[in-house]
Amino acid sequence: MRNEPILVSKKEATISGSISAVYFSSPNWSSGRIISTSTENGKTSYNEIPFAGSLCAILGEDVRLVGTWSKHIKFGLQFKVISMFIDIPISTEGIAKFLEKNPEMKGIGTVRANKIANEFGADFSEALENHPEQIAKIAGVPLKNILALKYVWDSNKNTNSVMMALSAYSVSHNQSKTLVAKYGDATLR
Repeated sequence: MRNEPILVSKKEATISGSISAVYFSSPNWSSGRIISTSTENGKTSYNEIPFAGSLCAILGEDVRLVGTWSKHIKFGLQFKVISMFIDIPISTEGIAKFLEKNPEMKGIGTVRANKIANEFGADFSEALENHPEQIAKIAGVPLKNILALKYVWDSNKNTNSVMMALSAYSVSHNQSKTLVAKYGDATLR
């Protein structure tokens, strides 16, 4: 009998949390556990979820795992990882420099970038997604400029946090793009 997992759900899911245990790790495959937090009705719950798949897991790293649920004959229910994204804390300074120096962000200079970063901080991504009109008002630019910014942001969703982290260290936009193209999510490791 083979120890192949049985697919429980074909629907792709995302789990965010901190890697709490690593049982095996190589550059291309890892297994372990992630502590995922969720809040409902003001109560926070913590779930420790086993995972396995195509990633290089590092203990204590905050990540988003994308994958499906499967039931392994030997190890039981686990999350089969398709891809992993490192959750990098976004600083106000990183957001401001990213917006200011990114040539794709039209009409956003130093003053406007600082206004946006100071107003929205770590909630910038959520504000851009759900309330672009508020960003336009704070920055004093037409909504169409912010919608264009949103398009650029959405097009680079997987690398934005890495690019902003590099911007906080005064790495140029072109240098950041080169590093991300070469190293992807591992750029900051």
